[in-house]
Amino acid sequence: MAHFVDKIQANNNPENLRVLLSQSHSPQDRAAAANCVHMIACPTQVIAATADRISDVEEERLLASAIDNSSFVEISEAGHLSPFEQPNLWRSHVLGFMDRDILQCTVFTNS
Repeated sequence: MAHFVDKIQANNNPENLRVLLSQSHSPQDRAAAANCVHMIACPTQVIAATADRISDVEEERLLASAIDNSSFVEISEAGHLSPFEQPNLWRSHVLGFMDRDILQCTVFTNS
């Protein structure tokens, strides 16, 4: 599982992030997404960062509370790029979530 998370971090290169950050996240986009969260049926972890100027921690907390079977993690001293700003902490949270919530799913345990 750690190898999988390492690949996620490796694929988050600066060019990919530049493209992502250049995309608009309008209030209409957020409203449309909010109307769909009830459809999420898999375990979900929402990670928020205390110094994020793009996504507000309280909005992320509300998002997590609207998703069944979700968990919420707050990373201190990081902004929107927490996998780079706090890579060890981010990795630890993602690995913990995958071990605790993903690998225990019946999809993985019954096969």
